[in-house]
Amino acid sequence: MVKSCKLENRAAPIAVLGHVHAGTTCLAKILQSAGVTFSSICNELLEDPRIIGMYHTAVSYAADECVNTWQDEHTEIAKQVILSTEDEAQSSHWGFKHPLTSVVYPQWKALLPDLKCIAIIRSPESWTLTMDGLDAFGVGNVGTKMIEGGWYEQAGKEWLHCYKPILMLKKEINLPCILFGADDFESQVADALSYVGLEYSGGYDRKEIHQPHVANYIPESCKSVWSELSHGLC
Repeated sequence: MVKSCKLENRAAPIAVLGHVHAGTTCLAKILQSAGVTFSSICNELLEDPRIIGMYHTAVSYAADECVNTWQDEHTEIAKQVILSTEDEAQSSHWGFKHPLTSVVYPQWKALLPDLKCIAIIRSPESWTLTMDGLDAFGVGNVGTKMIEGGWYEQAGKEWLHCYKPILMLKKEINLPCILFGADDFESQVADALSYVGLEYSGGYDRKEIHQPHVANYIPESCKSVWSELSHGLC
């Protein structure tokens, strides 16, 4: 059994879930403006390099699935992250974010019994077009080349790696999800912050949101997951 790191009167933890380029940094910054402490060693995306390094071996991949391969060594790293970030906390909450946290949620929850999570989600079509602009999978971002090179299939697998575990958590713990780009985005944010005991002060510039559409090349497996995940948010 994993021994909890939670100490009396320490700041409560919040995990931000969601894929890169799905709005997780936006959500983390909103939380930060509401008083949530993120580690001082976080990068510009508010991700802790210790967690990034840990997940290289705490999570592995098989087809369109992520596999939880957490070991005792990962528990020790997680404890260091928890204790050092709690020590920095200037308010009643501290936070961390990474796309794969949902895969190893049971281990984090064992260490942090009062852990709460908020997910920000983005449709596979919208997310894929964003990654297309970055040529994230090395195929090139020119129509036919992307299709023949299997770009959309690879992007679909990458999307599923993150969002299938989030869908499972949504069903298991009634995980609050925010739809990036929704017309009522700020209302969804306010509800999610209320869930973790915080108030949303507003001020988010919705003009930053870009929610494009792509041709119908997204794998069917993504569409079924998205239909359940976004239910009630679109």
